[in-house]
Amino acid sequence: MPPCLIIDLRCLQDPDYAERGIGNHARCIINAAPEPFIGLIDPTLPPLPEDITARAASLTPHAYLPAIAQGSVFLNPSPMGRDPLALARLLRDPNITKAAVVYDFIPYDAQETYLTTPARRLEYATALAWLRQYDVFFPISAASQARLFALFGPVRTHITGVALSDWMHDIPPEPPRHIFMAGGGDTRKNPETLARAHAASPVLRQIPLIIGGSCTPETAARLRAITQVSLPGHVANADLRRLFAQAYCVVTPSYAEGFSLPVIEAMAAHSPAIVSDIPQNREFSDEFCWRVSVDLDVEHEQLVKAMRHASIATTQRYYDAMQGDAAVPEVFAALARMEHRKPRANETAAAFRDKVPCPLLVSPDRGNKGLKSKSKKENVSTPSSF
Repeated sequence: MPPCLIIDLRCLQDPDYAERGIGNHARCIINAAPEPFIGLIDPTLPPLPEDITARAASLTPHAYLPAIAQGSVFLNPSPMGRDPLALARLLRDPNITKAAVVYDFIPYDAQETYLTTPARRLEYATALAWLRQYDVFFPISAASQARLFALFGPVRTHITGVALSDWMHDIPPEPPRHIFMAGGGDTRKNPETLARAHAASPVLRQIPLIIGGSCTPETAARLRAITQVSLPGHVANADLRRLFAQAYCVVTPSYAEGFSLPVIEAMAAHSPAIVSDIPQNREFSDEFCWRVSVDLDVEHEQLVKAMRHASIATTQRYYDAMQGDAAVPEVFAALARMEHRKPRANETAAAFRDKVPCPLLVSPDRGNKGLKSKSKKENVSTPSSF
């Protein structure tokens, strides 16, 4: 059997990931794959989209692939998602170069929010341990790369950025009607702070506020108690295009991100992007988005000022340089440049266990103290290069 490309497609079967964020980025990477590939699926999940099924040479419900040739590549677009134990045979095969896309380590850094039970902490610790088995990593931002180095040391990396879906290209401008936030009710997305800023400003209250994405009934009730807000939930792609195109501005007030996809979606729609002043958003030039405090409810006049000064004209130039069809093929170009990793000596179970870089199996109150707290500075290792 000649060397082959194997891709874990399970994230595109998972309703929680398939449409936005991880699923969008995974789809763009898979569409850029330079050859027919073997797709790994989970038969207990919903079926793959038809266009992805058509791209695969074959699909397999397990990792038991016979006679994998040296030089083969396994690519996981979502290594912290579905059960990594299903991939153990591939991840321990010395003939295969293992590559993983890295989005963020937000659950690790905010354990009180995301890892609130022993079962969740064990699940995340297991995924981190298996992440150690990959040979090369594709973080989506410089901030994600830095966090990866801090946790794992000098691993091989190549920053990809994030791609836009085809349906987000060529959006014609429309007359502005509202302030828009894409992200739903997740705590780290910080929707309540935006709602309080909207309620506190006589200027902002005159403009309808729309917060898109999934919200729990409890979060929706809290937001509606703060200000008048529209919560459309999950919407079709055509409706999402319209929400971006009709925005006076697109606000991304997050406490933490891997990469702020709504920023380049706003650029695609010719809408000004206003973002929280966090490391991930500082990767965007000041020329193309306006940064504000994450505490907009205290400093709501920052948002008013940003809306008056954010430039629509400059967004198009940056968007032209960020289009997905120019970003994701570099994943496969980087893999092609990489020499096949030499087989390593077998590791004992104890040595493998000791590599887990986190205190996840103890009480979460010994970890970070929440999304807004500043973590201690860590020594970040210098990355190796291709």
